[in-house]
Amino acid sequence: MARLHFHCIDENGNYIIFETSEHEGKDLVNSYQGYVKFLIDNKFTPIKPPNGKSARPIVKFDGKICPQCGEKVWDNRERILIGEFNQKSPHFACSNKGKCKFAVWRGQYEIITNQ
Repeated sequence: MARLHFHCIDENGNYIIFETSEHEGKDLVNSYQGYVKFLIDNKFTPIKPPNGKSARPIVKFDGKICPQCGEKVWDNRERILIGEFNQKSPHFACSNKGKCKFAVWRGQYEIITNQ
C-alpha cells in the first residue's frame, strides 16, 4: 500500500499538502495524472523541487533544539506570517549561526513531541 503526497500552493498563496488515501502502488501510478489534473482544476499549483533536485527528507524534531548541534532553534514562523521576515526565510534556524548551518523551510520538517 502507498500514498501520493503533493505539495501545492492555493490561489491565495497558502502552502497545502494534499495526500491521497492508501492504494496499491500500481493503482496510484495509473491515476497520478488524474490527481494532478484534479489539483489544477481546483486552483492548486503543484510545487516542484527547486532546480530539478529531489525533495529533501522531512526533518523530525521538537522545534526547540537543533537536531545537529543541540543548541536552541529560532522559530521564525510567526515573524514570517506577520510579514516581519521574508516568505522565503527558513521556518526554523539554529541559534548557533557561527558553527551550525541547520535551517528548515516550509514543508521540510515535522514537529514531534515527546509523549
